[in-house]
Amino acid sequence: MEHLPLPAGVLSGPAGVPYVGVQAYDGGDFLTYPARQGRSSFLEIVRDSQTRNSKGLIDIPTPELEAFIQTWLFFGLLTEILGDMFVCSQFVTEVPAPQGSQRLVNTSTLLPALNIWMSHIRSSVSVDKQAQYDHIRECLWTTARVLRAIRRQFRPDFNRQIRVSIASVAELLCDTTKLAFGMNDCVKHRELPGAWLLLYDDEVTIAQFKQQGYCPSEIHRIRHTFQTIQTCHLLAWMTRSDSSKRHKACSASRCQAYTRDQEQNPSRHLDQTCNCSDISVNVLKVISVLSRGSLPLLRIEAGREAGNIELDVVEALPNTEYIAISHVWADGLGNPHSNSLSMCQLQRLHALIAPFLGVDESTGQGHDVLIWLDTLCCPVEPPEAKRMALSQMHRPYTDAARVLVLDSSLGKVDSSRLHPTEICLRAFTSGWMRRMWTLQEGALARNLWFQFGDAPVNIKKLWIDLSGTYVSDVGRRGLAFDAMSVYQGLRVFNRQETVLHGASLATDFSAIDYALRYRAVSVATDEPLLIGGLLNLDLSYILDGPDSSRMQRLWSLAPLVKRGIPKSILFRSSPKLCQPGFRWAPATFLTFREEPREELRIPAAEDDPGVLTAAGLRVHLAAMPINIPTTARSLPINPWGIFDSENDDCMFCRYEDSSWLYVSREEFTRQTPRPETKSPTLRSLLQNKSRRYTLLLASPFRFDQSVEVTKALLVHDGGGPTRVPEVSLDSMLTVDTKVGSIGVLLEGAYQASRGLLADEITQRFTDLAIEDESEQEQHPVYQDLVAFLATKIRSIAESMDDAKVREAIEFNGRHGNAVELFQTLILNAYLGHYGRLGRMLPSDTEWCAD
Repeated sequence: MEHLPLPAGVLSGPAGVPYVGVQAYDGGDFLTYPARQGRSSFLEIVRDSQTRNSKGLIDIPTPELEAFIQTWLFFGLLTEILGDMFVCSQFVTEVPAPQGSQRLVNTSTLLPALNIWMSHIRSSVSVDKQAQYDHIRECLWTTARVLRAIRRQFRPDFNRQIRVSIASVAELLCDTTKLAFGMNDCVKHRELPGAWLLLYDDEVTIAQFKQQGYCPSEIHRIRHTFQTIQTCHLLAWMTRSDSSKRHKACSASRCQAYTRDQEQNPSRHLDQTCNCSDISVNVLKVISVLSRGSLPLLRIEAGREAGNIELDVVEALPNTEYIAISHVWADGLGNPHSNSLSMCQLQRLHALIAPFLGVDESTGQGHDVLIWLDTLCCPVEPPEAKRMALSQMHRPYTDAARVLVLDSSLGKVDSSRLHPTEICLRAFTSGWMRRMWTLQEGALARNLWFQFGDAPVNIKKLWIDLSGTYVSDVGRRGLAFDAMSVYQGLRVFNRQETVLHGASLATDFSAIDYALRYRAVSVATDEPLLIGGLLNLDLSYILDGPDSSRMQRLWSLAPLVKRGIPKSILFRSSPKLCQPGFRWAPATFLTFREEPREELRIPAAEDDPGVLTAAGLRVHLAAMPINIPTTARSLPINPWGIFDSENDDCMFCRYEDSSWLYVSREEFTRQTPRPETKSPTLRSLLQNKSRRYTLLLASPFRFDQSVEVTKALLVHDGGGPTRVPEVSLDSMLTVDTKVGSIGVLLEGAYQASRGLLADEITQRFTDLAIEDESEQEQHPVYQDLVAFLATKIRSIAESMDDAKVREAIEFNGRHGNAVELFQTLILNAYLGHYGRLGRMLPSDTEWCAD
């Protein structure tokens, strides 16, 4: 995979891709190659990735399948697109091996060939470019569908290197096609397949990240933030400058290193052997400046004695130029106990900042060096002074001439050796990107710089470099795309920046939701202050009251936010507040998501926002009533022990028109959960017949697609006389349709159970009148009835004459005993172990949720 970029200084990447071809590609049409090779079943996979006919993948021995796929999707794809510019012999090399030699695929000549092809396409005038583009698109979609079928459905034993090499080349061909045909608008971009990264991301990739010293939580962020194989491949081979030993206690959900370092050693010397004294700021002078509504700045000067540093507090005037320092406290510049820093840290700051303002270090001549640093400019005590500083925490960064980012990992890297894309990716995967407060500091800065080991780097200049790379360098286009996406996500709150790039200023909860992903904060009650600052809300109001209720006060100001409160906020998977009237509201945006790609995104524009009322959030949403059937008395409770209480949080549900959905409950917590109280399961909630339950749907089902997935809220109402139903939130659910073979089996089992319920065996269970589970198991007549029930269900399953059900049983039999599965589904339906969904209420139905 020599076409993939590697970090500076890394000379070789992963092991070579084996060449396993048995015969050369025949040079014919790419799309019909399987038919020419007697493997027409692959064409069904191309037409329908959910096809039931998987014979073409399942029945071929692995080595034979790998040879066929490599010949078709690697060599055939390149032959089809590049034509005579592709010389197969240039892509196969022979290298020494322990037993003779080995043939490997080598792509070192691919990028030059693509650049020639791209120039040819651009200069060509006689070719029907639309037809050529359409054909290339179909070839790339064919490649994507087959690889995804191999990866996800049928052949996990397929050689990973071969799979990844094809996927990375296909991703590169997609980018080259976009550049060659001048596709610069998003609509056309989506016509080509994407998500190639899903074919690269696996346990091998995770292991490679760990070997390079990444924190598990950073690995999780990289895998779910960046979108291209190019980027993840480069990062996976980029050694972290911070030791992996530092992250041994970390997990995918949380980095313990920064929190631990801050608690154990909040303020550090530059060198472990250093014992220089701490220098304190004049806190009274800082408080005096704050009380006048101004910003306190610091002048760092050389002391009277050699090597000493003196601090002087200066009040910022309207045109005062200064540099705001943005840093991670755990790196050594933080101090939660006092407004002081060690002498060596201040000397380093003085040296780093001096070049910005034209100060000659040797003579000391030039402008004053003024800085703003939270550790020294935000009083630790008294609380009133701290609140004054917190109420204007956005100002130091919006007013600063420059904001300088200091991160320990970046300070060990020489930026002059790096391509601009790698500079950006190092900055955007640093520890600085993971802290909550640094979001505001980087987002609001007029002029943002990152300090590397050799020099500071201007982020605006990097943007220009990234833009040039994106439109001209196909070999790094994926890197530029991912870096630009993160950059825009960081700077979307900056008015000057959004005007410059023709974007919209982000002043809504959609931008907050995206920006706070994967960030953390040491003091949880600081989160509402950051959100309020980014959304330009009244921070003094948020600060006015107990710290624990700051988030409630933030949400009470939410109607003032542009676009108001999006109703989709109800479906966000995060802990909720516990105060009445605000029980719908997220208690935090800093939540870990195991699969963030499956998380419902808050849309940037929502036509019908929620309305805040004293009773809760008033919204318009589609909904479906839900309940579970009432079964006949004395039916078996748990025959054969197949029902597990752990499965009581998920169930199949039948819609009135015989459609089936699968409903699964997610963890649903309040801000102050009671640990002694165990949350009731979905089934136990629905068994409460005194409540009427409804599913509020994030989006209504159309029941016209193979699979639809949405979020839902399980709510109940007390049946009061209010015009708008006031409902209480019980659980967060994921709902997806189950059509196809599983849906057919479910409906077949349901219809079979109707006959059983009318059978004499049901009356015999009722006549026996044993409702206690322990007594049921011991009663000999009951045991005979259960055995007879098993025989009847088995007979029904084996003699099913419905053609669709038989076909579904045959298809699912490829993955296990489908007859046994069908028997279990019949028993589920017979005993009422399913949900019933009433007619869907339209999306303009009004609710008041709390």
